[in-house]
Amino acid sequence: MKCKLCGGGNVVNFLERKNVPFMQNLIVKTESAARGVARGDLFICYCAGCDFVFNGAFDPDLTFYGGEYDNNQTHSNCFNDYIGDIIDRLTGVGGVNNSFVVEVGCGKGDFIKKLIGGGGGAAGCRGMGFDTTYEGDLSFFDGALKFKKKYFSKENVDFTPDVIVCRHVIEHIEKPVEFLKSIKEAAGCGPALRYFFETPRIEWILEKKVIFDFFYEHCSYFSETSIGNAFESAGIAVDKIRAVFEEQYMWVEASSKPDKFKNGPEKIRRNMNVLIEEYRAAEFSFRRKCEDLLCGLSAGGAKTAVWGAGAKGVTFLNLIDPGKELIEYVIDINANKQGNYIPGSAQLIIDFKKIPYYNIQNIILMNPNYRPEIQKTLDEQNIKAKIIDITEYLKK
Repeated sequence: MKCKLCGGGNVVNFLERKNVPFMQNLIVKTESAARGVARGDLFICYCAGCDFVFNGAFDPDLTFYGGEYDNNQTHSNCFNDYIGDIIDRLTGVGGVNNSFVVEVGCGKGDFIKKLIGGGGGAAGCRGMGFDTTYEGDLSFFDGALKFKKKYFSKENVDFTPDVIVCRHVIEHIEKPVEFLKSIKEAAGCGPALRYFFETPRIEWILEKKVIFDFFYEHCSYFSETSIGNAFESAGIAVDKIRAVFEEQYMWVEASSKPDKFKNGPEKIRRNMNVLIEEYRAAEFSFRRKCEDLLCGLSAGGAKTAVWGAGAKGVTFLNLIDPGKELIEYVIDINANKQGNYIPGSAQLIIDFKKIPYYNIQNIILMNPNYRPEIQKTLDEQNIKAKIIDITEYLKK
């Protein structure tokens, strides 16, 4: 197998999973439909030549991002605070003011709406969001922000942007260099053009042994080295890479100035092969540890729920409790998901206010970043339940 980033042959497989749901963030309205969702395989590979991690079994024709797809995180105050920090950086040290901003893969437009027209947003900016799944009005803020339900491509652009923002899209793209080249071509390749990208950090997944962070929607996983290689292979110079969101994400700042190019793949090399081997060695034991935890809680007669019906929660449940034998409910504050079912394993998604009604005594927390917010929510509602941070639990 050849690497999908550099084309090299020094590729090793370190993780295989069969029959996983294609789409983790799909809204599924019935239990039977949840059981019957389309499935595929994970064949996660590592390229020692460029540091890229990818799903060698990925088929882009099998994924779909329509109206029933919902990965909205803006219902969380914690996440909104983080978005505010990102916007502050863009408008502060990033200097994104009096600019024409394009967001590639804008989803429902929440981020660019805050950037262009929200309180504390960019001064004097205009913008345009591109996404085939966008829903809603096509113009905001007296025309300063517009949306197109199209891909950002040369055929769909009749202007020259100053700034490209692309958050949590490139990990869904099978051929990232071609994707970056297409963006550069559509944007016009101006020497002052700046790029701001965000994507998960494979280093965090491997270091923390987060077994539920490999799933079908994400076919491309980047380290600092591989993201730099991808950008520079596309003729875009990386200026800065920062770990953000408690090191779960990577924030990339780049430009089209070729004189800023570095010296190739070794410039920020990390000991990825060691992380890969440590993860491979821990995968089975960590899965077993999760199973033992849920079995122990169930044997004690206490009801347990998972908090978080996003990709982490969906992957965890399909990996550890695919038959819905140990966990019946998943809690999520996104009202659009409540009353629906987890793709694959078919647990019912509920509002946190129903925790007492279902007599839920234990909550498995999928993302440690949200623990303070969740604990505060439960305390304010006088809901008594034990929170078990699964990431911390697996460290023991």
